[in-house]
Amino acid sequence: MSRTDRLLLGTLALVAVLTAVNVLPGVAGWNRSWRAFQSLGLQLEAVRVRPDRQGLEVDLLLWNDSDVPVRVIDITATIQANGHSVAAGRLSLDGLTLLGGERHSQVVVGEVFANTRQTFEEQIGAPSVEWTVSGQMRVAVQSGDVAEEVLIPYRGIVDGH
Repeated sequence: MSRTDRLLLGTLALVAVLTAVNVLPGVAGWNRSWRAFQSLGLQLEAVRVRPDRQGLEVDLLLWNDSDVPVRVIDITATIQANGHSVAAGRLSLDGLTLLGGERHSQVVVGEVFANTRQTFEEQIGAPSVEWTVSGQMRVAVQSGDVAEEVLIPYRGIVDGH
């Protein structure tokens, strides 16, 4: 099996696993129950959402548990509060390379949509708000002079408290 075949098979397996991801509330704001997924050595280990009246921050804790450098090119995120779409964010990270074993906390800032500002303000005051965070990461794995890019989708539910 060639390296490209293994990459394709791994990506397909990842998509199947990610569609079944279930996320439960975590401790101290970090969602430790987000099932760590792995693709090309990169794991999304935890997620935290921090809302305030000005906007929304989504923290992603990335971990490269392989011995091959993984370069994160960009991350997109869409955020829902109790099923209502309220924000989206995109972050270009060209230049962020995680070496083997390295962890990195990355903030994606979500701009609240103007037409959902009222819904957003109502939701951040609700004691049981559930944030759904989904998006994709575009990453490249470098092996010698060869770099392969892949899109990694992610999705999960985060308790905002």
